[in-house]
Amino acid sequence: MKEKELRKIARQKIREGKNSQQAFEEIVSEFPSEKVLGIADIVKEIPTLKTRRKLKKWTNLFICLFSATFGYAIFLKFSSFIENKDSYWDFFFLILLTIFLAFLIWGTLTYYRHAYQVAAGMTFVYSNILWDSLLSKDFSFSPFIWFVIAGIILIGGFIFHRKLTSNYTVEKEEYVNEEGFTRLKNRIIFND
Repeated sequence: MKEKELRKIARQKIREGKNSQQAFEEIVSEFPSEKVLGIADIVKEIPTLKTRRKLKKWTNLFICLFSATFGYAIFLKFSSFIENKDSYWDFFFLILLTIFLAFLIWGTLTYYRHAYQVAAGMTFVYSNILWDSLLSKDFSFSPFIWFVIAGIILIGGFIFHRKLTSNYTVEKEEYVNEEGFTRLKNRIIFND
């Protein structure tokens, strides 16, 4: 079975209210020919309903912060593009920021955990743009505030990425196979 199909089944089981361990065990019993560690990695990436409820208010705050930050960046690039109509680089960057903002809002609302990595990475790029305005001779307090917000988003992106995933441990468990030999198999235990 393809990884995409397994991911879809795992999302469905998590949406039913199961925790990571229950979803994992059901998928392994339904598809015994699939690799156990591969299924564990798929289930690990999908946040449980309990985790989503716990992080709901922080997720909304995160959306507001990077929407404001990227909105400000889009505004700066749009005004720069209006001033220099020949600058195709400003237009390209404007389109790119708009696409990333749409992806980040979609990814955060659907709890796609890689959206937080992208948010952190794009904020790092954006903070480099702000850094130039901070070091300019006519210092303004506004870029400093946006630079601090960008730092909060950068740190928050990595924290959210870490908090949304379930960790698991692999324990070796002995069993007796059909021929009567003692063998070891991996037992996966999720830490939700």
